[in-house]
Amino acid sequence: MPSFPRGQEAFRKFLAKNAKWPDKSGMIDVQGKVLVTFVVEKTGELTHLKITKSLNPIFDKEVLHVIKLSPKWIPGKVNGKKVRCWYTVPFNFSLNN
Repeated sequence: MPSFPRGQEAFRKFLAKNAKWPDKSGMIDVQGKVLVTFVVEKTGELTHLKITKSLNPIFDKEVLHVIKLSPKWIPGKVNGKKVRCWYTVPFNFSLNN
């Protein structure tokens, strides 16, 4: 499987640091999960970003923005060779974080 540089905890910190609650009137009560799916290329670049579970278009846009800020990932391998891999990330928006 592909992985974020420095591991899952580093990825969680990256998301927490870069994600912003969308600043739109009336959005303060919106809570839930967005699923974003993307391909980690052999080069570690993230391509084919797609929201596979939407919360609200404003929140979906924020998730895509944050994922696009990501540094290159460590690509997945099969039998020692780098391969393209689909990867899905759940992104929770909650007032209780």
